[in-house]
Amino acid sequence: MRNISIVLCMVLILMLVVGCAKRIAIQFDEIQNGEIVNVETVDGESKSGLVKAKNSAMLILQPVKNDPNLIKVTREQIDQITITPPVYDDKNEIISEWEIQDVRTNKNRILYTIGGMGLSFGASFFIGSLAHRNLTDSENRDEALWGITGLGTILGAWFFQRNGAKKDRESAIAEIRERRYLEAKEKMELQQLKQEEVQKELDKAKTSRRKQDEEIQRLKDRLKERDQKAEQGDNIE
Repeated sequence: MRNISIVLCMVLILMLVVGCAKRIAIQFDEIQNGEIVNVETVDGESKSGLVKAKNSAMLILQPVKNDPNLIKVTREQIDQITITPPVYDDKNEIISEWEIQDVRTNKNRILYTIGGMGLSFGASFFIGSLAHRNLTDSENRDEALWGITGLGTILGAWFFQRNGAKKDRESAIAEIRERRYLEAKEKMELQQLKQEEVQKELDKAKTSRRKQDEEIQRLKDRLKERDQKAEQGDNIE
């Protein structure tokens, strides 16, 4: 059992290492608003948060979601900056991890974990049974049976839950992209409607102005005609 315990510990450590989010180091000038960054300062401190604003000399970070308190980090304080590779929408704008977390569910993760655990248990028990039959020592036989079954079930459940979590994340990103697209489309349609209304008002104003100009021209013509008649009357006399 000791050997199996060691193997299980190694597997758990491997799962934790692999399960950690991949982060990449970037330069100060590469930072974009909306990214979640982790900043290591020259004093050895670690500060992380959502980039709310940035200029050539400093960063303004929001360390906690929905918290109005912001922190300032100057460029001179920064030793290293790491980020999780950002996700973009159809307009090449960043989708923050906080927004993904707000939308993401655990539906696929739970389903995949339960299904993967069942499949992995069956497959692992079958392999463990084969090992059990081929070993002569009774203690080693039982250890092999339940060790392989347990290890296979854990690995299978972990693998499937990772796939389920990935599916949930992809679904959340797709939902955000779709929502932003629809919001942009609705905004564009409203702007187009406003432009059409403005154009209608302009057309009405032009029509009204044209009618006024025509009426003024008619009055001028009538006055001109009257004056001509008056001049003709004076000439006759």
